[in-house]
Amino acid sequence: FVCFLVKMSCSHQTAHTIKLPRADSAVHKDECVYCFDSWDEEAGIDVCLTCFIGTCRNHSRLHHNKSKHPISLNIKRTKKVQPKSDEPPQKITKVAIGVAGGANVDNEDQYTYTTKGFCHVCNTELPSSELLEKAATAILSATAASRQQDTAAWENQIIQCEHTIMLQQVENAPKLKSKGLSNCSACDIKTNFWLCMTCGNLACGRSQPGVEGNGHAVAHWNETKHPVVCKIGTITPEGTADIWCYACDESRLDPMFKDHMEHFGIEIAGLEKTEKSTVELDLDLNANLLLNTTIEEGKAAKNLYGSGYTGLKNLGNTCYMASVVQVMANVPEIKSRYLDTAEDHLNTCSNDPTTCFQCQMSKLFLGMFSGKYSQGPNQAQEDDAEFEQAGIPPRMLKSLICKGHPEFSTMRQQDAYEFFQFLLKTMKQRERVTGLDPTPAFEFTLQQRLECNRCHKVKYSEVEQSELSLPIPMDKAEPQVNPIAEEKERDRYVRENKSKVHLTSCLEAFTADEELEFFCPSCNVKTTATKNYRMGSFPSVLMMQMRRFVFEDWVPRKLGIQLDVPQHLDLEFLRGVGKADFEVELPEGGNSAPAEPQFNEAEVEMLTSMGFPRVRCEKALVAVGKAGLEAASDWLMQHMDDPDIDVPIPKKSGSGSGNSAQFSEESVSMLMEMGFSANQAKKALKECDGSAERALDWLFNHPDDMGEVESAATSEPAVPEKKKDNRPPNYQLMAFIVHLGNSVHSGHYVCFIRKEDKWIQFNDRKVTETSVDNSPVAYMYFYQKV
Repeated sequence: FVCFLVKMSCSHQTAHTIKLPRADSAVHKDECVYCFDSWDEEAGIDVCLTCFIGTCRNHSRLHHNKSKHPISLNIKRTKKVQPKSDEPPQKITKVAIGVAGGANVDNEDQYTYTTKGFCHVCNTELPSSELLEKAATAILSATAASRQQDTAAWENQIIQCEHTIMLQQVENAPKLKSKGLSNCSACDIKTNFWLCMTCGNLACGRSQPGVEGNGHAVAHWNETKHPVVCKIGTITPEGTADIWCYACDESRLDPMFKDHMEHFGIEIAGLEKTEKSTVELDLDLNANLLLNTTIEEGKAAKNLYGSGYTGLKNLGNTCYMASVVQVMANVPEIKSRYLDTAEDHLNTCSNDPTTCFQCQMSKLFLGMFSGKYSQGPNQAQEDDAEFEQAGIPPRMLKSLICKGHPEFSTMRQQDAYEFFQFLLKTMKQRERVTGLDPTPAFEFTLQQRLECNRCHKVKYSEVEQSELSLPIPMDKAEPQVNPIAEEKERDRYVRENKSKVHLTSCLEAFTADEELEFFCPSCNVKTTATKNYRMGSFPSVLMMQMRRFVFEDWVPRKLGIQLDVPQHLDLEFLRGVGKADFEVELPEGGNSAPAEPQFNEAEVEMLTSMGFPRVRCEKALVAVGKAGLEAASDWLMQHMDDPDIDVPIPKKSGSGSGNSAQFSEESVSMLMEMGFSANQAKKALKECDGSAERALDWLFNHPDDMGEVESAATSEPAVPEKKKDNRPPNYQLMAFIVHLGNSVHSGHYVCFIRKEDKWIQFNDRKVTETSVDNSPVAYMYFYQKV
């Protein structure tokens, strides 16, 4: 309901100062744009009735001083008292929000709303008026800006695949009686049976935590290539069941399930569900993994509150973002950049705070380190086992930096490593003109050495990097499993953590010599060359991503093997020394540097649409020349485990962001077809070295830049020279990010950060101290120079 507190009238209530929001207006009514105070708090939120910016009571005067907008509408939301129910809360059975079986979202019918007008010029509350009432009704009914780009429901969908749709069953299949579905065809196990939907073979599944199995169903698939199986104990009379496709290595839907079962003489109406499905087991595994990090020695892990221990609310599949942001906020260079200047910037910035990158970073860092949103329970709440700190929702920052991005703008689960790269790139772009870019803390040079195996002349080149993507050499696992042992035995060693790979083995695999075909400009013949990588310089913070997600037989899988991760790491053995005096340099064929390869953007997009990163697609197209997309796809699959597969192709010497104005008219036309002007397209291409893909990203990140291309003499701002960290490459593990779950398509991210020699777990808005060593299963490691 709407309740107006009537005081006195003022002369500032006009149609120019009190506006009604349009359908496309961004109405910030539920959260302050400068901090994380919300309309659920006692003071409510003041919504400016001129521009619809929402501020808390503390920042309302600040907005008025900047904008001179006089009238605001204060909105306070209060939750209705709900009658107590003896029914237990609904069990969450699906990794989803806002759908059946998933977590609930706020129901607006559970709240009441109190509103009151306020004039900041007169410094007084306003009486009710027809104009003010219309504005209040329109504001309350408008979709909050925070929700306009959110999807209310998300889930890890189980879908059909070509193998279930086109399933071919053998003729004269055996007629199986329901009571006879209790014996594996290859062993004596009495549970975990999987029925081959092609031929009717019944075999046990793979062993999983809490589930017995010898993997005979997998063995049957390897022998026959019959891809689709059904877990017998999960069939319900309603026609649902756990269907697995070995070819896709994922849970699937069978659109003709009832008919396919009748082919074997099985009437599903007489069956009852007796076992957990693969999805349910995966949910249980995730819950147990989380439990192991919060329960120690039979006691609940210690919850932490206060400055530096503020959690981030999950906005719906945003754990990947929360984990990366928490780690980045604890990198000294980044923390100093955005926390030390936060108050001054918010007080002086004249830009719209909802579209200003530094405003939103200032808001985020003040929220994370003020301690205001991570307060512990009061005396009345001490015995409440369900108490959680408030935490902060990084919704405005996500909306700002991810707007227009095909993946991060959605509510689907994403890869934390890819978001780390995206966030680092965004910081660099936004800070380009300030001279205060903190991202060089991650930057280093990777030195490539190429030696012709015929004449033994060499070539050295360097490429700028911000992270290392490392392979996991399974052949270096200790103790090593007999390579001819059955797959079941090797999997058991990994699953039971009897075998580990040392992190230094991963680094050695990345820098190992690699032989490749090579046309030698000195010998003038096609021969072979040896290539390797070393570190040309060492960053202040080294991020290493482990390639746990791999392709095996064209199927994406996650490597669950544990790593032996040292707390301290000396990387002097990776230092590159450059060309030795006795080495003879390969000629360049008269050019100061090799020409940069040109790519057909249509071919690059076709390969990236298959799920391959752009840098790998570019390498594949270079490697196969004009052989076509099929050859490039084959090359990608054959070189997935190359140590340097994710190392960018070195650029031509002298090229760099903004230094070259060369771009094709085709790229300009493509961007213009998407609604940008010629000047905008040309400036974006100039800023991005002619890359249409990067230019599109730049345009989305610079919506207000109209594209006036300045002369080369004046267009580049003075950027201070990077400070080199010349300390020895001695590192200490400062943080790591873990991906929980077995699937490459879903799961949950948590991060662990070292604070005062203690390991702190950040699991969305839950922050706890832990003594459990989770580093062996991490996906990303952050080492800091000491």
